Amino acid sequence: AWLSAGPIACVVVGAIGYGVTIALGVSQPISALYGGIGAAIGVLLGAMVVFPWIPRPLDQWLNPLWGSQMLALASTVGFGFIIWKGTGGTGTSGAPFGFTGAAAFIVGQIAQGAVFYSVSRPIEKRLREARSAEAS
Repeated sequence: AWLSAGPIACVVVGAIGYGVTIALGVSQPISALYGGIGAAIGVLLGAMVVFPWIPRPLDQWLNPLWGSQMLALASTVGFGFIIWKGTGGTGTSGAPFGFTGAAAFIVGQIAQGAVFYSVSRPIEKRLREARSAEAS
């Protein structure tokens, strides 16, 4: 769920951006969708670098998650640039592309954070209960 939440959210934001740019009459509305796709690729790459399928203690997740977010940001910018240039992006298509890509990245990170929190919260609660049972 953690691997898919961010990219799915990015593509949804890209689709919403595509609809908004069509409604506003922007010359190249597809560039907004490309921004969401670039963010989805970056967020997925950032999530995969952590190897979330490897079990590790809850207190050892902080540094890999920070690194994951930084790599996701750099990958989003990099893949976004590659997609924009590869699709023949011009100066007029840069604004919807950039705004949608940035919004998609932020929403993707929030979605991943929500999934991680929903998974780690019950684990943290069980650990706290086990510690209190040991102490008494």
